[in-house]
Amino acid sequence: EIRPKEEALLNYTGYYIGNALLGGKGYSSTQEDHASMHKISLLSIYGGGVVPMMDYIKSYTEIVDPFGCRSLLTCRELRKRKIKSYFSACLTLTIDMQGAVLDDQQNRHVLNAILKPDAKEILPPEKRTKIILVDVQDRKAVPESVLKSEDAIFLQADIKNYPGGEKKMGRYGYAYKLLSTYANQAKVVITSRIHVGLPAAAMGIPVIFIEDASGWLPGGRQKVGRVEGLLDVFHRVERVNGKNWTFGDLTGDVPPNAGNHLADRYRASFWHRLKKTHFYEDTARMFGMVPFKRLGRKNIQEGIQKTFHFVLNQRDLCWQTQRSIEHVFFYHPNAEVYIHTNDIRPSDLEIFSEIDYNLIVKKMDPELK
Repeated sequence: EIRPKEEALLNYTGYYIGNALLGGKGYSSTQEDHASMHKISLLSIYGGGVVPMMDYIKSYTEIVDPFGCRSLLTCRELRKRKIKSYFSACLTLTIDMQGAVLDDQQNRHVLNAILKPDAKEILPPEKRTKIILVDVQDRKAVPESVLKSEDAIFLQADIKNYPGGEKKMGRYGYAYKLLSTYANQAKVVITSRIHVGLPAAAMGIPVIFIEDASGWLPGGRQKVGRVEGLLDVFHRVERVNGKNWTFGDLTGDVPPNAGNHLADRYRASFWHRLKKTHFYEDTARMFGMVPFKRLGRKNIQEGIQKTFHFVLNQRDLCWQTQRSIEHVFFYHPNAEVYIHTNDIRPSDLEIFSEIDYNLIVKKMDPELK
């Protein structure tokens, strides 16, 4: 269901996820909406200097979960009001396009349901050769050799010029076409749109984000804080601040996104929230989105500790021990962590394996005390 922003919460009866923009208008909600707030997951919301629905949001964070903020600006505004919140980044970082197929000959997308026996896997990186440029704001920041490359494909994310874009399914179709193009062809994506860069990064594709001296991005003004914190996931080029192009003509390997480890942590946070609702957990497992494929596997840092050992029993499991393991993966995301135990099962710590961290549960000698 797609609802007008002003009635997003009005008389809702089902479960749904909040990944949206909150403007400065008043929003409608009723006592019944407050009573049903456990059905909504406010995971990734951007609000400017004035965030509406403060009473609802404060109640939500006291009863359900902290408020997931899509920008650091929103986080600061809520914390000023002592409302529980955290920077979540954007839910598009969880996109998985396995099974999306593009008909290259006719430049059309072909819907290929991923549960069908003939569903195809996305091509491996070495077979994806195209340089996809989408709504690049400052083209002078990109070398001429890249712009004129025979592998360059220029696309627009502006739905207004797409046939059928005025209809809901036409918009879905165009979004699917863009996503499946990235998934099946892109060696690298160059863009100034966060909602091009984020899903591409989620698929493990290097993203070069081009910023402009004017402070404007295709979706609106950058300096109002709407993308604050999100750009750290990408490679960034902004000539006015000395962040110049360092990627040559893109004929060789493009380094993985500098913020892949950050993105993995954001994805882990989203999954931790979403799996609390069994509809979302069941759907993610049914469509093969879990376990995630960790993005930072290729971001190797040499000269740091790579193996850690914990000796634990079931009675030791609590938030403190889980936080200790999280700290290891925070600072050493590609490490192997061994849990030596007599009675802990892998399922007791499955959140780590679901996000593709290297956690191994090993049986100890039962005679050891």
